[in-house]
Amino acid sequence: MNKQNIFEGKRYEVLNLGGSIDKESDVGKKLLDIKAKGSQLLLEISECKQTLEQESNITASFPAAVQEMDKKSLEEEYKALQGDGAGEAEYFQSLEERIIKMKVLEFLILLNAVADWSTM
Repeated sequence: MNKQNIFEGKRYEVLNLGGSIDKESDVGKKLLDIKAKGSQLLLEISECKQTLEQESNITASFPAAVQEMDKKSLEEEYKALQGDGAGEAEYFQSLEERIIKMKVLEFLILLNAVADWSTM
């Protein structure tokens, strides 16, 4: 019991059984689904454009020298700064160790001075 319908030059089959399936309605549902996905994509594209514009506004506030640098140069500069930070931390650690040693020496000298004074 297949019937054929011609709709805008396209051929569709309609099954007229107990639980009939209309291919035109399936196509309509798929079309609506595609339109919904298209709208979602347009929304995401719009959000991406806004994000890019915000990023561009942020980078516009950077000094001219930084704006002219390429990504690789900026990454190298960042790594160098991180290395400097590690070097500074190491330097401060060695300073702390030297301060502790000096305090110990100061205490030992003070003890010797007290011992010499008490034996007088």
